[in-house]
Amino acid sequence: MWEAAWYIGAAWLSISTIHALLSTLRSTSLAYNNFLNQYGLLLSPGHLKVYWSGCPAWVLRLGSLPGLRVWFDLGSVCSCGLLLLSIPILAGLLINTVQQPTGEQLLKPVIPGVNVPWSQMVYIGLTIFVCAVLHELGHALAAVKEQVRVDGYGVFFLLVYPGAYVDLHEEHMTVISARRRLRIYCAGVWHNFVLACLGAMLFSSTSFMSAPLFAIDRGVYVLNVNEDSALYDQLPVGTHITHISGCPIHSVLDFQLCIDHIYTTDLGYCIPLDVIKKQQRVQQPATVATAGGALPFDCCGDSRSHICFSYESTQMHQGHVCLHARNTTAGHMCRSARHCFKGFGQYVCAKPHLDASSRLLRIAHTLGKDIMFEGNPYLVLHQVRGSNYSPRWPWVSSLKYLPIVFEVTGLYLLSISSALCFLNMVPVYYLDGHWVLLTLIEHFLPPYLPNHRSRTKLTHLLLTTGSLLVLANALVAIADAVI
Repeated sequence: MWEAAWYIGAAWLSISTIHALLSTLRSTSLAYNNFLNQYGLLLSPGHLKVYWSGCPAWVLRLGSLPGLRVWFDLGSVCSCGLLLLSIPILAGLLINTVQQPTGEQLLKPVIPGVNVPWSQMVYIGLTIFVCAVLHELGHALAAVKEQVRVDGYGVFFLLVYPGAYVDLHEEHMTVISARRRLRIYCAGVWHNFVLACLGAMLFSSTSFMSAPLFAIDRGVYVLNVNEDSALYDQLPVGTHITHISGCPIHSVLDFQLCIDHIYTTDLGYCIPLDVIKKQQRVQQPATVATAGGALPFDCCGDSRSHICFSYESTQMHQGHVCLHARNTTAGHMCRSARHCFKGFGQYVCAKPHLDASSRLLRIAHTLGKDIMFEGNPYLVLHQVRGSNYSPRWPWVSSLKYLPIVFEVTGLYLLSISSALCFLNMVPVYYLDGHWVLLTLIEHFLPPYLPNHRSRTKLTHLLLTTGSLLVLANALVAIADAVI
């Protein structure tokens, strides 16, 4: 995290330094400032803004389409309803987070390198940009329909996050009716809501759209394996992972759940006691000191095919024995010797004698024999990239990332656009919710609250409450992500 923050800070410091030099040097200042003014560029530390005056002709044409007022009226009703629910929802989220700190949070910040990998920032940045542009397009279209002049529009970058904005003529906004103002104020949130619905449809219909070319439920289709992984030369691209240590896998979610189950469950294998007694290298428990602490003694020495197992039986037989890893893991799995009743004969539950974070995995796939992996199971999850979608024909493998692009795009559109929709309609100072709340109070409350100062106090109370709730939820989410 701190390394990424250092790179971002260094990049913006360099840009700001170059900007300051070009702006102040006598030989470059005039031409440079003319360039900035010509293209509407405004640069400050951590912030780059581009502004274009006027309104594009195609926006004027779209804004004159019939039926738009009905469209934006529907958006006003939905957005105002969300505004009324926003403060109770935020208060409930904050109380739930405080009471259950380890619970799942609805609102999560996007922090590159902390809770979002840098490799996903292209997806996220493009999605934020699309959501912001369509949000501002909603304001512009509604303004054109209500005959409010669009003075200009622009885009900006704040650190690594893109955005957009429109500049509406203030005098025109003050003279139109409250209903017309609500159409304009709520149009951006309404477009984000519609975009979130489209994202949900794209995400949920990926299987249907991909069905002609891709099959599902064949296991996890291996897209690639990290070159620094121990599995790189053993797990071929294009194979299907069907089981891990007896846990069946039909999807990427099953893959994750199986890894979680294996890591949190102390699993062993049922072995006949007679087999244990025949082994010649049974040893008593011992430990050796290492830099990381005390680790189990390896009773198998340097063998690559055998692993040291600790065992116990219902008859109190226990100890350590060196067993062939592949043969042993082919047996019935157990948690204790009680799970190993086989009718005749005595069985023990033998468990790999490894350090606390390591497990012995048996990975079954379709293009070769089972793979034995000793180490942290989450390394497999992080080093192997898989997909739910398996190409039906060899030539389709060149399109193997297409269903993932659909799913990721739909998921990010749903999550980011719905977050922008919700946060913009919370009564927070200078966001859309601020102006919607102000319009509602000044339009509907005078018959019930005729004193203007009382209405102003109520407005500031709700705005302060909404702002503090957003800030508190954001701080809690950031602390949870960082810590």
